Amino acid sequence: MRTLEVEENDDVVNVTPTLRIDARGGFLVADHRESQIRRYSPEGKLLWFAGRRGQGPGEFYSVVTVIRLASGAIVAVDRNGRLTFWDAEGQRVTRTAETRLIRVSDAEVVDDSTLLIAGVGEGLGDNSPRLHVWSIDRNASRRSFFAPWARQRNRAAAGVGGYVMTAVRGDTVVSTFASSDTLYFHTLDGRDAGQVALNSESFRRVPREGPSRTMSNTREASEWLSSFDFVADVDWLPDGAVLVAYQGIDASPARRRTWHLLAQDRAGARRWESRNVSPQVLGTDPGTRTIFYVPPDADAPNRWTVARLPD
Repeated sequence: MRTLEVEENDDVVNVTPTLRIDARGGFLVADHRESQIRRYSPEGKLLWFAGRRGQGPGEFYSVVTVIRLASGAIVAVDRNGRLTFWDAEGQRVTRTAETRLIRVSDAEVVDDSTLLIAGVGEGLGDNSPRLHVWSIDRNASRRSFFAPWARQRNRAAAGVGGYVMTAVRGDTVVSTFASSDTLYFHTLDGRDAGQVALNSESFRRVPREGPSRTMSNTREASEWLSSFDFVADVDWLPDGAVLVAYQGIDASPARRRTWHLLAQDRAGARRWESRNVSPQVLGTDPGTRTIFYVPPDADAPNRWTVARLPD
């Protein structure tokens, strides 16, 4: 559809951006390596930025995502479980909250007082619940569910790709575990609503056997990681189908990634699959069936392609 050249300056450089559509127009961006959140206009103009690495108010360890609530307030979600609330203009921190979650990988708005956070409870093991319906007002979990670790066929791969991504549509949650080839469905009250395998001709599943011995060097580890794919993100499409982004890692020491897309319905029937889309998918706008990604020939992730998803 078009290409965006997003604005940068001496203080803002796009390194690992992920985006969400801002209900007030444009995009909200979280960059975990830069420990920074930003807002861009629809044309890519930088409207404001905030954050830096640290542990104080308005600072981040590794920001995972940034979300606008219906009230206009902005919530930045850190990998270490801290929630930072900003005013609607992103100029002032209004409060912070410690969730006592760690290894946070995703968060979704349920309603203006509730988030769904993917992470691990502090002090709990790998097989603890990974999804938490979080009350913003009480700063506490209303319920926790989805413990996928025990179902994994390869614990070594699950240890490397042990993160959960999730999306909410009405009362239904769809989730993925990075090293699994399965979509998991739940209701918001935590009930299991079934699961379906990824219906892909190309997705390379994790082998049942892990490495036969401890890998002695980076190249050996890279070669093993390049032998299968990881699920990187999931989202609902307007008609109730599910969009899955998965990625392969090459065997070089740099471990460059290539993203692929798969759409299938709730019952598991494949709609379409698109390979080798990008070295980095930035985010989607399900309402308009639009996807944002870094084009393969881009020198840096400050040039974005805006494309329409197939029907």
